[in-house]
Amino acid sequence: MFQALRTDNSPFSKQQLELLQSSLVSLDAAQSAWLSGYIAGRLATGSELNLPLPSATTEQIPQQKFHVLYASQTGTGELIAGELAGQLQQAGWSVELQNISKIKPAQLKKLQHVALVISTHGEGDPPDDALDWFDYLKSGRAPKLESLNFTVLALGDRSYEKFCEAGRQLEQLLLATGAKPYSARVECDLDYSSNAELWSGQVLEYAREQQPAIDGVSKRNSIQHLSVVPSSEKWSRINPFKATLERVQKITASESDKDVYHLELSLADSGIEYQPGDALGVWANNDHETVAQILDALKIAADAEIELEGHSHSAHELLVRHREITRLSADTVTAYAAAAGQSELAQRFAALEGAERRDFIEQRQFVDLIEEFPPQGDAAVSLETLAAVLRPLAPRSYSIASSQAEVDEEVHLTVATLFSDAIGKERRGVASQFLNYQLQAGDEVGVFLEPNRRFRLPE
Repeated sequence: MFQALRTDNSPFSKQQLELLQSSLVSLDAAQSAWLSGYIAGRLATGSELNLPLPSATTEQIPQQKFHVLYASQTGTGELIAGELAGQLQQAGWSVELQNISKIKPAQLKKLQHVALVISTHGEGDPPDDALDWFDYLKSGRAPKLESLNFTVLALGDRSYEKFCEAGRQLEQLLLATGAKPYSARVECDLDYSSNAELWSGQVLEYAREQQPAIDGVSKRNSIQHLSVVPSSEKWSRINPFKATLERVQKITASESDKDVYHLELSLADSGIEYQPGDALGVWANNDHETVAQILDALKIAADAEIELEGHSHSAHELLVRHREITRLSADTVTAYAAAAGQSELAQRFAALEGAERRDFIEQRQFVDLIEEFPPQGDAAVSLETLAAVLRPLAPRSYSIASSQAEVDEEVHLTVATLFSDAIGKERRGVASQFLNYQLQAGDEVGVFLEPNRRFRLPE
């Protein structure tokens, strides 16, 4: 239907028709009907649509190319890059959204406007998709890239020593070729939303600056377009599917040193399709008993209220659903030591280096830290301080242990319970505790697919 539109039979310019045809053709019947009703309703009420007005000037806006490239193991980078690409398309740009592996390193000299999203794994390693780029840029074959304008969004996890190292290295390698950054590198922890939004805003600001003024029209007042770019994935980390637990069964013997469970989750009506090699992201809640121990030790009432991102939460709910209490980071340790007046902890932690510091962090949970180094003197850790000290709770990833060809609208996981006892008290990991011991048949858990496109079985 949209392919039949032309400049002589519609009020749209050539550029507007290209945008409509490329964006609207992907909508299904339900989405098209919704959009039609939405526009009709807005017009009926006299509301502003912010649709592009047909005019002679719109024909004259040149189509420039913006490359949004990502390299990520779990799909977070792809999600952020996809959202940015949609925003750039709305701003009038021709956008290439690609995995970094799809651009041969030698093609870099042909690129001009680039936004890069890259994650860090292991001990500062880049994702597999980016290895060719790193090898090429480190070699003597790398050309001068004075015409390349770029910025980097680095994704990482502060619980690792080399936080966002791959992003930092990529930026340095590009700078060595003469490429020019148009905005500062932004680094994101597991709670990436606010920093990613800040970075995307910087990219869009640069993009607006690169659009030429036409007939005296300001660059900042460029034509705005109705966003009709559909999301590539219905369910995501931000919008997980509520899967129902159908079965949980221990599969190791009572005398075994390991504690492993088999779980079967229903994906009915989700539309989620997975392949061998994919993983499932799982949103788990913290253990209620451990949360109670933390609040008691800090003398914070469980029903004390706090505002978090525009919503009110009790202290108990904050720690159960929104804060990381089983994984420490160096920032968490130092921030707690300062808030609790714990000079002993601060001095001891500062003296640790390398593997010793990593072991201190990895072997303890936050409740261990409080019991081993309680607040001193008149120091009191308030609920607001506690919320700031602890990082936001992040989902856990599990390799899928089933074939959809066999189990249809189900997904199966094999989950081993993680244990630690840094101070002589046994603790369990957040997800293994939640999945293996807390959930019962009929309960729901938020999940989302993490496709592994680097591994696929041959046909």
